[in-house]
Amino acid sequence: MSAVILRGIANVSGDMIAAIDSDFHFTFFNDSYRQEYQQLWSLEIQIGTSLLDGMSGWPEERDKARAVWQRALNGEAYTITMEFGPSPAEMRYYALRFAPIRDGETIVGAAHIISDVTAQVRAENHRELLIRELNHRVKNTLAMVHGNGTPDIHWQGTSRRA
Repeated sequence: MSAVILRGIANVSGDMIAAIDSDFHFTFFNDSYRQEYQQLWSLEIQIGTSLLDGMSGWPEERDKARAVWQRALNGEAYTITMEFGPSPAEMRYYALRFAPIRDGETIVGAAHIISDVTAQVRAENHRELLIRELNHRVKNTLAMVHGNGTPDIHWQGTSRRA
């Protein structure tokens, strides 16, 4: 009964939740995680599936996944934002929160909660681009005002500085 309750709670969250054992095999995942994993890596996962074997066709992505999970398996709880995806066109940004799973003092696995933050990261990148463009335009305008390129005003055949 407690497994049913845990799965129900995990599925209500809206975030992707998963846990692995020390050999990188899934011990838990919610429906959101399963669906996203299948969409990204074209693989249907089950309890016991190797996280790393499923990503064997994408060695760089597999190595990134191994590194971030290993930190949690080493006892570190932390949060990072990363890009994942099988191709540049399919890259997504995720906030990943990792923590070790302990049985007393022994680390027996790791868990993470993932939030898709692609829309927020892209909006922030766009905002930064607009700020850079605005700063550039302000500098150009100030340069004009301060005489670095003040336009000449032509009045009935004579030239005067504005």
